[in-house]
Order: sequence, then structure tokens, then C-alpha cells
Amino acid sequence: MSVSGGGYKSDDEYSVIADKGEIGFIDYQNDGSSGCYNPLDEGPVVVSVPFPFKNEKPQSILVGETSFDSFTVKNTTDEPVDLWTKIYASNPEGSFTLSILKPPSKDSDLKERQCFYETFTLEDRMLEPGDTLTIWVSCKPKDIGLHTTVVTVDWGDDRVERVVFLLAEDNISSSLTSRRPYSRSRRAPKKDFAVDDYVMGSRPAKVVDRRFKNRLPRYEIPKEIREMIEKKEIPDDLNEGLTAKNYANYYKTLLVMEELQLEEDMRAYDMENVSMKRRGLYLSLEVPGLAERRPSLVHGDYIFVRHAYDDGTDQAYQGFVHRVEADEVHLKFAPEFHQRYTAGSVYNVRFTYNRINTRRLYQAVDAADMLDLNFLFPSLHSGRRIIKTGLNQEGSSNAPQYPQETEWNDSGEVKNGGTKENGEWSGGNNNGGTKEKEECYDGWKNGGCGEEIKNDGEFETRGDFVAKGEDEWSDGWK
Repeated sequence: MSVSGGGYKSDDEYSVIADKGEIGFIDYQNDGSSGCYNPLDEGPVVVSVPFPFKNEKPQSILVGETSFDSFTVKNTTDEPVDLWTKIYASNPEGSFTLSILKPPSKDSDLKERQCFYETFTLEDRMLEPGDTLTIWVSCKPKDIGLHTTVVTVDWGDDRVERVVFLLAEDNISSSLTSRRPYSRSRRAPKKDFAVDDYVMGSRPAKVVDRRFKNRLPRYEIPKEIREMIEKKEIPDDLNEGLTAKNYANYYKTLLVMEELQLEEDMRAYDMENVSMKRRGLYLSLEVPGLAERRPSLVHGDYIFVRHAYDDGTDQAYQGFVHRVEADEVHLKFAPEFHQRYTAGSVYNVRFTYNRINTRRLYQAVDAADMLDLNFLFPSLHSGRRIIKTGLNQEGSSNAPQYPQETEWNDSGEVKNGGTKENGEWSGGNNNGGTKEKEECYDGWKNGGCGEEIKNDGEFETRGDFVAKGEDEWSDGWK
């Protein structure tokens, strides 16, 4: 892999390795070359990788403790090579070091610690043919997070780079780390029940009585589209593609498909054989995951319940949410359901989602169907408008330059920027002329109507600014 920094140096410049590089962002999950190592793919000098990945992830180390690992450099040529090894760059800076001797452990004596020497560079190491050199890489992180370094090994005009990734953690974060890969839980299929026919619940009272002039339509999902989607068939409007004629039906079909997927997603939260508790006028239901909005229930939403041992002949009951607590909702059903409720009864529960936002999307599609087609499909509009800008003779851009020919369409609209006044067309695009008082003049033709103008009945020259007297022509721009 390539790393930014200084280039190679001649033999006279190899006495000191002092170049400092920088490490940009390296995505080790998508960049397979950063952590892989295959000796068969290496050149005449084989360099292994320190701190190799485990389970395709960086190794974890503890903050404040020194972790070390070795890598080897083997000379497979017939001639000795002169090795130059250094820490090219580290992030955080100075968090990695190199050494020839193995770093001392916690139990090492004082003499061993005093003899140990670590550095950022190992210069001028001669490696004979067939020999192997072992180099140790140490890291002592001060903060939690990903630590990265690039180790370079140079010989002659060749270079090998090895990237090291380490994840520094403290005792708390380490204890919270999952030891198993994530896998989505496989729940047993739940017993579904139809809710086409149900007993309506008691809706929460509105705080403010709002009277709507136009109530939001229900926009029920068409039965034929539902059946087609359940059969894995594509509706006709989608097969035709988006056109100006089927704009509304096309997007309504897409919204229906999205709603059906939302219904399918909500099935993952349905519950079976659960009980409720009486809370005054309400029945409370404990919902696991409610605090994490899985599922999401707010005041005014509703669910459906049915007795767990129902043979399918009883109706489902709708219960509205009147209060939401951490992991519990207070529900109110029809009065007969509360009267028949007994402690210890178990129910199957089916959750629903709030359709208000989706119904507004349907309403927006209906409104868009009444818009002009040129607004929805600008590419269908055949008209053109040409605007050209340039410099006048003096190099100033304060006066716009227009095409020399002015065109008008049959409906009297402007083509190429001309203007119309008092029933006659002006040469408005002949460099900006306009018409006033039933006569035409060229007011912007390179700075005015010539150099002479009429002022109070006489002609005079005003240089480069032209003024207008009473009832006479003027050009206020040059």
C-alpha cells in the first residue's frame, strides 16, 4: 500500500533516517492489503507482519500497558543486504517503538530493564544470505481508541511497508465487548390473526377540539395490490415505468409497497401468551424493548389483541394507548372487554404503526397530480431561453450583451430577452434596445445612441454618460 511522505535517498544520505510521515484514514475492513501477508507473494527479502489480525479485526490491548509483538526479515538472496528499518509514522504520534531485544515483561528484574533499548529507527543492519532478523514492535497506549503505525524496511532501492492496527481499551470497555459475532435472533413464527373485523377501542380524548375543514382521507391499501405483492408479482404501474400519465399511480404503488414492508417489520414485535394487569380504568401491557422504541408506541396509537386460546371465531379487540411508561403501556378497549377481563388471562398481541405520515404522503401525491406537467417533467418543455454575457468595447461587463436577432413566439412571449411595449416590438436584443412612447431606439448599443443626444431641444456631447431631459430620449447606461 502507498503511504505519503519523503522519497528514497542516495547512499550518502542514509546516515540518519529522520523523515517523518503522516498516516491518513485507512479503512482496514475494506482494504484487504493492510492486514494480509503471504510469504509466497514476497520478493527476495521476506518481511512478516507484526500484530496480525484476529478474526479479521485488530488485536485489543489495554490502556497503560505495554504490548509487543515481533516480525521477521529473511534474506532469500545470494548476497548480503543492508537493512534500514524505521517507524515511518504513528497515530497517535510516538505510540510505537522498535527494538532488537524482546521488551521486558512486568516480572523482569531491574538489570534487564536497564539493558533494554528501544528506538524509532534501526540503521545499517547487515543481513547475510539465508539469515533472518527478528525485530520487536512495542506499543503503550495512553488513551482508548484505534492505534496505527507504518513500519518500513528498506534495502537498496526497494522498500516494504507493514501497517499495524491495535485497538486500545480499558477494563470497562473490554468487559462490554461481545465475544460472539452478531447474529439476528430467529424467532418462532407467531400465530397470525386477521383484523379485518374487530371491536373498536376507546380513543383518548382530544385536548383541543379542532374542527378540520378537509379531513385527511384514510387511503386504505388496495386489496388487489396487496394480493399481487403477496404473490411476488409486480404491479402494472411499475412495469410501465414513470410517465407523465401515471405519475400519481406510480408513486402511490411505491407507497403501498413500503407500507406492506412496514407491516411485515412490525410482525417481529408481536407477542403471544402474554397477560395484562388492571390499572384503574386501563389495562397495562408490558412491552419488552419499548424504551428503545422497538416497537415505537406513543399516545394515540393502538394495538389488537385476541385471546390466546381463541379458535378463530371470536373477534379481535382494538386497544388505544392512553399512557406510555418505560416498558409499559396503558390501554383502553371497548367496555365489554374490560368487563370480561379476568386476572391471569393470556392474549396474543399484534402491533400496528401510525399511518398519519404515510397518509400525508398519499395526499401529496394526489396534490402533485394536479400540477402542471412542465413542473413535474421540465424536460418535456420545448421552449428555450438563451442568455449570453460578455464585455463591452471598454472591457466592462456592466452592460449585458444579447444575441443580434430577436425572436418572438405566437403567444407574444419573449424569445431571447426582448421586450414589448404599447403594442409594438422593439429591437430589444440588438444589444439591449427597448421601446418607449411608441418609438424604438437602441439604448445599449455600445454605450448609447451615438455620442450626441438631445437635451432641451439641442444636441450636445456628454462624454460617456448620457442624460435625458424632459420628454426626450436618454440612455442612462453606457
